Order: sequence, then C-alpha cells, then structure tokens
Amino acid sequence: MNKELVDKVKKEVDIIGLANRLGFSIINQNKIKCYNVHSHNNGDIHPSLNLDKNRNRFKCFACGASGSVIDLFMGYKRVNFNMAVNKLAEMHGIANTSAESEVVATFNYKDVEGKTLYIKERVEPGRDGKNKEFFFKHLKHGKWVNGRGCEPVLYNLPDVVENKVLIFVEGEGKAELLRKWGLPATTLDSGAKSKWKDEYFKYIDDKEKVVLIPDNDKPGMDYTLMIANNIHNKVGVVKIIELPGLQEKGDIIDWAEIPGNDKDKLVSIIKDAPAWIPSQDTVEPIINKNTGADENEWQDPIPFDDFSKLPEFPTEMLPVTGRKMVEAVAEVNQVDKGLPGSMYLAALSTCLSKKCQVNLLTHTEPVNIFTCPILDPGERKTSTMNIMMAPIYEYQEEKAGEVTGDDEEAPVYIVDDITSEALFKLMTENNERMSVTSAEGGIFGIMAGRYNTNGNGNIDVYLKGHAGDPCSNHRIGRKSQSMRSPALTICLAVQQDIIKEIGRNKQFKGRGLIGRILYCYCQHRAGYRKRQKETISEELKQEYREHIISLMSVPLSLHNLELSSEAHVAWDEFHDDIEAEMKPGKQMSAMKDWGSKLPGAVARIAGLLHYAEKGQQATNNPISVNVVNGSAVIGAYYREHALATFGLMNESPEIESAKRILEYLIHHKPYTFTGRDVLRHKYALKTMGEVTPGLKLLIERSYIKEIEGTRTATFEVNPIIKTL
Repeated sequence: MNKELVDKVKKEVDIIGLANRLGFSIINQNKIKCYNVHSHNNGDIHPSLNLDKNRNRFKCFACGASGSVIDLFMGYKRVNFNMAVNKLAEMHGIANTSAESEVVATFNYKDVEGKTLYIKERVEPGRDGKNKEFFFKHLKHGKWVNGRGCEPVLYNLPDVVENKVLIFVEGEGKAELLRKWGLPATTLDSGAKSKWKDEYFKYIDDKEKVVLIPDNDKPGMDYTLMIANNIHNKVGVVKIIELPGLQEKGDIIDWAEIPGNDKDKLVSIIKDAPAWIPSQDTVEPIINKNTGADENEWQDPIPFDDFSKLPEFPTEMLPVTGRKMVEAVAEVNQVDKGLPGSMYLAALSTCLSKKCQVNLLTHTEPVNIFTCPILDPGERKTSTMNIMMAPIYEYQEEKAGEVTGDDEEAPVYIVDDITSEALFKLMTENNERMSVTSAEGGIFGIMAGRYNTNGNGNIDVYLKGHAGDPCSNHRIGRKSQSMRSPALTICLAVQQDIIKEIGRNKQFKGRGLIGRILYCYCQHRAGYRKRQKETISEELKQEYREHIISLMSVPLSLHNLELSSEAHVAWDEFHDDIEAEMKPGKQMSAMKDWGSKLPGAVARIAGLLHYAEKGQQATNNPISVNVVNGSAVIGAYYREHALATFGLMNESPEIESAKRILEYLIHHKPYTFTGRDVLRHKYALKTMGEVTPGLKLLIERSYIKEIEGTRTATFEVNPIIKTL
C-alpha cells in the first residue's frame, strides 16, 4: 500500500464526518456507539467510544479499540487495511498520485494466418525497483490469463513465412521499427535469454538470406550467435551486422536516431556485409551454460496462479464458541483453518435448515449451504470432520435411543455415503431435510452416475435441495414421493483430482451444481507438521457440544429472520459489488453462475451466524449490520478460493506437473536437481512421463535451466527460488 495515500487519508478524512457518514449512533458531539459491542465485558449494552477531532483518532475505553479513520472504517465495515484505504480515498475524492505500473506496449504473437495466439505486455515501472517487466497473456474463455497458453512462436510470423529474406533483432520494438521501414523482421519472445526451438526451422528453412542485428553488448551478441549457430546450415546466407557508431548497450533504435541513419543506409550496410562463417568458438552453446551462472543472467520467472497467497479463513467473524473450536482444531490437527471453518458452517446448516430463513424483501433465502474444502491425501480430513460433526452424530444417536415403538423410525439428520435415490427417500422420511458430510469425494461420483448401470447421474435432489424447490420422484413400480421445500446440507472434503473431474462434468456445469458450492482451497501441511502432542481441552469440547446440540434441539418450525435497515444496506452493497465483478473482462466474468449465487450464500451465512449467536432469541432480533459485514468477509474469502478452484478445474496436466515440481524446489531449495529427485520426494507425480512436461514449462518460465554435458538430464535452479 502506498504510504503517501495512507497519509492523505489519515489527514484529509474527518473522523466525525466519517462517523456520521457511516451511520453510527451519535451519543453526543464527540461520542458514538462502539462497533465492537461483543468485546465488552462490563455488561454495557450501549458502550461508546470517544472521537478526538483534534488528533483525528478514536478510542473506546471499554474494549480498548483505538486508531485512525482507517481503523474505524476497518472495524465497522469488517474489511482489510488496503480495502479500507482505497474505499476511503474513493469516498472522499482523494487521488492516488503515486507512480502506478501501467502497460506501455502490447505485442501480438500470431499464427501464420494472422490469428493472435498470445500477447506480450511491457509494464513500466516493474516490481522491486525494476524499470520494466514483461508478461505473457492469452485468451481463455474470453478472458486474458497469464502465460502463453501454447508453445512460443516467432514474432510477426505471417511476415516471416511470406518473405525469402528475414532480419532477426532482439525485442519486439526493434522489429516494429524495421517493419515500419518495410523490412521483414522478427525476434524470439524472451529477448536475450531466449532459446532456439526446433519448431522454428519450418518457418526459416526456405530463406535465401537471414540477417541478424545484435544489441551492442555481450547478451545481445550471445543471443545473435545462438540463433546463427542454429540456422547457419539451414538457410542460404547468414549475415551478422555490427552497426557503426553505436555506443555500449546501444541498439537499432538508438542507431536510427543518429542523423543520417535510415532504411536506405541500413540496406546498404547489409548488402556490403560479408556472410557469417561459424568458428569453433562460436559453435559452442550460448544459452545452456554449465552450473554456476551469474544470478544476474536469470530472468524473473513468469509466475503461475499462486494458491499459497489465498486468504485465510476469517475465524474472527464466527460466534465465540465456533471461533474457539475452529482455531483449536486447526492448531491441534495442524490443518488449514478453512477445513474446520467450512465444516463448522456446515454443522450450523445441519442444525438450522428449515428452522429459519432470511428475509431479503424481494425473496427469502434458506440457510442450508454446500461447502467443499479441497486438500491432498494425508491432510487429516477425516479426523477433523469427526471432531466438528461429533455433537450431531451424538444427538442423532440419542434420538435413536428414544424410539420405543416397532413402527417408529429413528430420525436421521446426517449421513456420509448415500445414493441420490436413497437420499430422496430418506429426506421424505425426515422432514425434507438432511446433511451429507464426507471426507471423501465418492458422493460426487454417485451424483455423476458412476455406479449406475446406465451411467446417468441424478442430481435433481441436490439442485432442488439447495434451492428449496419442490421435488418429486415418480418411478414405475414404486410409490411416488415428493417434497415441497427440501433443505439439503453438504460438506465434502475432496482431493484436487475430484475437483478436476467435477470441472469436466458437463451435467454439473450445465445444470448449475458447480455454482452452488462454496469452495476453499486448503494449504498443504503434510510434511511440515510436528508430532501431535496437544489435544483440544475437554472444557472446549463440552462447550462446543452444548453449542451445537442446543441448535439441534431448536423446534422444527420455520421462522423469518429480518435484517436491520443498516444490514440491508450492507447486503445490497455486497450484492452490487459482486454483480459489477461479473461484467465482461472482470475477474468473475467466467464464473457468472457461481457469482450470481454468492450474495444469497452470504445471506444464508448471516442467518446461520445470527442464530448461532442469539440462539432461540434470534427470531426476536434483526440480523445486525456487523453480522452481515462479517458474513460478507466470509463470502469474500470463498470468492477468492472459488477463483482459484475454477482455475484448478481448467488446469492442464503440464501446469499441474510444473506446480508440483515448483513445490519441491521451494521446499527443498536445491541448487541442481534431476527429474528422479522429484519422483523420490513423491510430489503427486508418479512417472517421468508426468514430470517431463512440467520441467519443460519451468524452463520456459525461467524457473530452471538445463545443464549441458550431463549423462542424466540435470537442471540448475533460478536463485530467486531460494528467497521464496
């Protein structure tokens, strides 16, 4: 975050004016009702905090909350620091005058027919003090995403194919200058660090003459000699032109700015230059050097989608008992907080479905939700789920023990493995509500029809069980069954392979099942955990047990939960923000089905959190703006994880392979390695056939280089990996 903008916001935003604008309850001229009521331990239901207009700060002496206008906005809106600064600047017309990176040039790489394959953007300034940076992007589902998306090609490929004479330079800007002069010019797409690819030969093997114009420095000459060595026996004549009058590090663009230098002079120089003949010194490889290369010779690697930077589950938005339990389970089991956090929300959904619904004026939202934590084998999914769902299973067993008559069926609230048909029947027998929770992904296979004789899946009960729509089942030879307003809860902790299968399932996509699920991509902990020595305290387990069982015991009678007027405004703002993100070109434009359901999911979560906090008094109190804001923070968490998950669904095998190898490099930080080293450490890659595509992609993205002269393919690692 830019310090200049932060200072401007703190100075120019008046704290009393902000309090009024945010709609705080004004107690007197310099006091407002504290936003942090639940942290007060003195029983005061109207605690106040002081506004110091001279220092433009606030302080609450009851809970200790204090700070600047930024802290006040963060506490009230439940947003992070960067979002608070930017929103306050926008609200008060404060301009960010710092130097922002911008795209200053875009170069199209096309196929032989002139269709754009990918683009290369020049961004100034670059990161970490660099003057410039370059990024490749390609179109995917109508959206520009990072990477080429295909093998590299020569620049201006249509011109390359059409001409018998060709000029190679270092960089697209120089090629464009020569094109303006009417000369056919090209370049390799990664500048002086580019490698020659065998695929390029088919475009140049008919050339009568190839001219190479190097930049006037060592990397420029190395680049030129690398190309010359590769093509000298494939084309008619090769010429290397050392432009006269160039200063050190100068190039063709600098040369063209010298008075008297123009196209005609360049053509004359090329005509008079002798043919280049390779010598023993220049035939040696230029790019693939032995290990020990200078760190400055490495380009910054081109990043993949970085799932390690996804936000943590915001446990502070949960009711006290839920927060304590989620954090304790995450610490003791050494798992990502998103795993027990998503399971806790599913537990609340199991308790409260068909007992309450959220009134949004235009419609009501039921409170049942679908959650799906994503994580690898060995990440303690089962033990975590057993802990979080234990009170529900205990309650189910207690109710079964109360059944006395032979004809009376024991109630069922939660199951872990069931067919769609059996689920429909079970829901009709249990007040049209059910919870399906599992630490495996087999349920998705059942939905897809993997075990049906005809191979067809039946997902109607899942679709309508989420929406609460009427559902019927009429089969020949069977008694007809129907449900008026089913309420289904799902929590399935699955592996990445299952998510990729889901993404390929046309029925799941086409009928909207994928859009109903709240995904969280959990960070890997296996391999970095300590031996478990701690346990969850018996006091906390009992507190959590009583919390869940009290909600399970709420009578089954549907009540409307109303939003306060401020809460309605907060929910409307969240709805509008998400709607704007689904416009063409925006981040969620490729996942409109999921995005359209997110505001409703936030309302459902708000209902769950409100009831979990208030208990049976929830129906007598409106849902507060703090609860809605907290639910919006949880919704924003799931939004970021959904973006990552949808990317994972569409991920190619070579990208998956490269990411797994990169995990190995980041964790072990070797100076050199082989493909077999990766296999030995078992990073979900089982054969060299799976490793090789990833190695190739990591070379292209400048993470590694192949070391020549080794009997087994060995790779040097970009020194920047050691800092990750």
